[in-house]
Amino acid sequence: IRDGDLVVWESAAILRYLAARYGDGGAFWPADPAARARVDMWAEWGKTSFAPEFTVPVFWARVRTPAADRDEAALSRALARFETRLDRLEAQLGTHPHLAGKAFTLADIVVGHVLYRWFDIDVPRRPRPAVEAYYRRLSDRPAYRDHVMIPYDALRAEGA
Repeated sequence: IRDGDLVVWESAAILRYLAARYGDGGAFWPADPAARARVDMWAEWGKTSFAPEFTVPVFWARVRTPAADRDEAALSRALARFETRLDRLEAQLGTHPHLAGKAFTLADIVVGHVLYRWFDIDVPRRPRPAVEAYYRRLSDRPAYRDHVMIPYDALRAEGA
């Protein structure tokens, strides 16, 4: 993003910059170091453990690869690996309405954008009541609908 003369790149850096620059110091990215650490841990988990297990091995394999060229065995293994991440998410959301606790934080943005595509693509999914309820809460947010739940038809490979 460009904010005046400043250019910030990398999604997590952008989120932290916007929270520090324009946030109200509340729950979104708390001023208290312990509370902020909880948000940062889940944001980093989303960026380094959750999204990478989905984006290329599942989403790209399912959406960007024509069905005739798809390696179904590799996709099945990728889905099984991603399921372990969803299990972790289910456990966390079973005790909190959002990743870092009661309030929506920047960690929810890091993880939440992946869930739109997860729930939108045609793959087998085990029931996860806490993740499904969380996704519904995210989907109720106007900003999520307007900026995350957008068509990605241009990414689809023909025959995918």
